[in-house]
Amino acid sequence: MSSRLPAIFILCCALSPLQSWSFQTGQRVWIDLAAVNINDDSYAEGEIIQDSGTDKVQVMVKSITQSKAFSSGVFCAAPSQQSNGWESPAVYNVITNQAQTFPRHQLMDWTAGYNRFYERQNWLHTFLKWLDRHPVIERNQILEAGKKAQDRSMNDLTAVNQLMLAEYDAYQTAQFRFYPIAERLAKLTPVLASIQQLLQRSTELRSAWQPLKRDPVKLNHSSYTLFMTEAIDKIIQDAHKSRRLLTTPVDETIHAFDQQLSELKRTP
Repeated sequence: MSSRLPAIFILCCALSPLQSWSFQTGQRVWIDLAAVNINDDSYAEGEIIQDSGTDKVQVMVKSITQSKAFSSGVFCAAPSQQSNGWESPAVYNVITNQAQTFPRHQLMDWTAGYNRFYERQNWLHTFLKWLDRHPVIERNQILEAGKKAQDRSMNDLTAVNQLMLAEYDAYQTAQFRFYPIAERLAKLTPVLASIQQLLQRSTELRSAWQPLKRDPVKLNHSSYTLFMTEAIDKIIQDAHKSRRLLTTPVDETIHAFDQQLSELKRTP
């Protein structure tokens, strides 16, 4: 078996910088208050007071909307901590009806910010549906979620999405025909190998995922770490369940699967 990581998994794991916008006085803007856990995403509406062309922009804050995700309460991850330059409402102390100065990267054209927010929510909805092993999640839904994330330069989510799709394809066709157990295990083997290499490539991901008693701070290092950890757990659990269903004799293919699965163990 090749030790090279399949090309679909070779992606930058950090958030790509958002588009740098220029603003006109009086323009309505989206104040981005994205969280590591998308379920905690918030935003504010503002009006440009002055854009002098520097990294800081003066804005009159009109309103704040905190964590309106339709999935609220479903994804039970540890409380999010901010990273990648964003600051939460609590940290930034955003106050309505008050002029404040924001980093340029935190401000977006209103329509662009609105679309990005709901595309993140839609991606979370797809992820949760897959995580819950929903029997009728469509392959196209996962594909579309990945495309939207990629179009918005949300490379952290795109990487997780590709792993979701790889597991989906190991279990069933796009027409919901499930593969026989032996064939499923054969298709899962390279997925498990890819997970191994993801853990080898990222010290941060490995140190967050591997301990039996996990550190919430490490889990919430980034959206990539948080959601990839959940995805890896789900795939490994599914693989163990599938292995227990095997009733045919063990051949070389199954030995390879067993080897990959045995190497993906968490440590005390």
